[in-house]
Amino acid sequence: MDPMKYIVPGRKRLPYGMMNFADIRLDNYYYVDKTRFIPMIEEADRFFFFIRPRRFGKSLTLNLLQHYYDVRTRDQFEALFGDLYIGQHPTPDRNSYLVLYLNFSGITGELNNYRKGLDAHCQICFDFFCEVYADLLPQGIKEKLDAIEGAVN
Repeated sequence: MDPMKYIVPGRKRLPYGMMNFADIRLDNYYYVDKTRFIPMIEEADRFFFFIRPRRFGKSLTLNLLQHYYDVRTRDQFEALFGDLYIGQHPTPDRNSYLVLYLNFSGITGELNNYRKGLDAHCQICFDFFCEVYADLLPQGIKEKLDAIEGAVN
């Protein structure tokens, strides 16, 4: 329960600690539009390195990019991006990709345990990827990925 909605109805809330772009946009949280950087990212070198201090929105930025490029979010484009810069100036790559999202922040431990954790995490991510894009992937791709021994070998 959010007591602010009773004290100040209609007031936007700050999305402190939130990393899901869709939740922030659809639940009407404050959002500082950083979508004008998307064309710059597309024109940048092949690899793009996001470096910022902790709690400066790296995960939220990556989630924003996931929603922008993912074919599964095509029907949400107007709701998520319509009033933002990129909604008014979309690039040709919008909603054009199958997105494999890997978040390694939860993997901890010593080197041997870290490798096991990394393998397990990658397997979960690959399984999810194959499940959500099953109708867009070649038949048998999940079995081929399952046959690969490990992510770090």
